[in-house]
Amino acid sequence: MRSRGVTLLELLVASAIALLVFTAGSAAFVAAVGTQRRLADEEERWIRRIRFEDAVRSLLRSAYLAEGVDRTDTYFLAYAGSNALDGTVADTVTFTALGLRVPFRAATSTDDFETRNELVGPVGGLREVSISTTPVNPPGNEQGAFLREQTPADGLPDEGGYERVLWDEVGSLRFEMWDGVEWRTEWDTTADDQLGLPLEVRVTYTLRDEPDAERSFTVRLRSAEALQARIEAQNQAQLGGVQP
Repeated sequence: MRSRGVTLLELLVASAIALLVFTAGSAAFVAAVGTQRRLADEEERWIRRIRFEDAVRSLLRSAYLAEGVDRTDTYFLAYAGSNALDGTVADTVTFTALGLRVPFRAATSTDDFETRNELVGPVGGLREVSISTTPVNPPGNEQGAFLREQTPADGLPDEGGYERVLWDEVGSLRFEMWDGVEWRTEWDTTADDQLGLPLEVRVTYTLRDEPDAERSFTVRLRSAEALQARIEAQNQAQLGGVQP
């Protein structure tokens, strides 16, 4: 019997099928790589968001206000900076805090006081913390949420210390303070000596590439003064027939 070879038509059909399979496989591979890359980017952003929120929570929970009327060296301020959305939105909180973790190098150092401060900076004691989208000393053209810290606090809440970018993707930042009855858009213990620490602080922020997607979280401040203020506010609300 004579064997029949492959015709040109059959070769073209086989080549076309192989090309289709290759094209489909390539498209599926590219789509899979793109999906994996997007998932990795989303996961990385989610991790940065969690770190940012945890950092802000930890900072706010360290807020400290001395008891008594004479509190000139300790304060809690929330106000609108120049980058605020409007004049009624507090995009900046500045407060005195305790509980700064002592660096390991400082804790184990055998150097004298002056040398240790020169190497690692002032350690312990009262410090000043500021979180804002309006930096005091803008580090270049960077944007986002800024953290300024100064140890020890010098009683000047608008200057001093070291400033760095807390998260450069933050587009807007808003702080609201709960006084036991209502949410307030500003707070100033230096102007009203009856104010203590807020009972809670609600933080709302957006990212620059998602300006319409607001994210919020609430931080309950840990202080005996705040707890006492909460109890008094609840008692007054009950006496007045109003639920806090």
